[in-house]
Amino acid sequence: MRFDLFCVRKTISGAGQNRRTDETTLWQDGKIFESQADLPEPKSGHGEIPVHFHLPADQRQCSERGNQTIGWRLEAKMPGANFHATFDVPVFKITDPAVSEGD
Repeated sequence: MRFDLFCVRKTISGAGQNRRTDETTLWQDGKIFESQADLPEPKSGHGEIPVHFHLPADQRQCSERGNQTIGWRLEAKMPGANFHATFDVPVFKITDPAVSEGD
């Protein structure tokens, strides 16, 4: 299974039928989990895959201003199973760095 995390800037221009959205990737990172990965046992009836990305402190948080948005997206892919899912991820700066130390 492959996981990719992206920070994306979307800019909307034009109006009506001439409306256009441009997307620029500002940052990205990827992780690959092999089938023999040492993953925790899932709870009964649930499937879990823990995913952890270290985000550099200078990365942008989710925001919306005028015709421009900054957002984060997690993509999960499992090619052999023809699986692809995309998730919007809320990313915001925290004021107390000790909160993130509990990994």
